[in-house]
Amino acid sequence: MPLEEAINYTPTLGRYNETTFSRDSDLANLDGFLYFITIKTKNGVLHKIGITKRNVYARFPNKKNIKVIFLIKGRLESVYTLEQSLLEIFSDNLYRADKGFDGRTETLILTEEEEKVLVEILENEAKGTRFEIIDSENSQ
Repeated sequence: MPLEEAINYTPTLGRYNETTFSRDSDLANLDGFLYFITIKTKNGVLHKIGITKRNVYARFPNKKNIKVIFLIKGRLESVYTLEQSLLEIFSDNLYRADKGFDGRTETLILTEEEEKVLVEILENEAKGTRFEIIDSENSQ
C-alpha cells in the first residue's frame, strides 16, 4: 500500500461484529464457517483467515487460486470470535492485499512455522464441542 493510502486508510468493521450479534440472536446462532486458506495472487501466495455463512468455494469462486488449509463449522458468533482472536494473535503478519480483492483486510504473510502454529490453535479449538472440523490438510 502506498504511504498516502496507508495514512488515509480507515479499516472497516466488516459484515459482522459483536453489536450485530447482540442485536440479532438468530444471526448469531446460524451455522458459520471459519476458513484458513492460501490464495495465489499475482504477487505471490497469501494466507487468509475469514468467516462465511456459505461454502468457502462459493465465497471464492476462482477455486484454482485457493487451497483450504483448515475449515471449521460452528455458531456464526463463535467462529467470528475465533477469527478476531486469530487476527489479533497474528496482527504483526497482517498484509493489505491489492485493491479489488474481496476480504483483503484479513490477509497475512506467514512463515511455514507460523502457519503450523495457526493450524495447531485451530486443532485445539476444534477439540472442544463448539466447532466441527470440516476440512484440514492433516485429515487427507
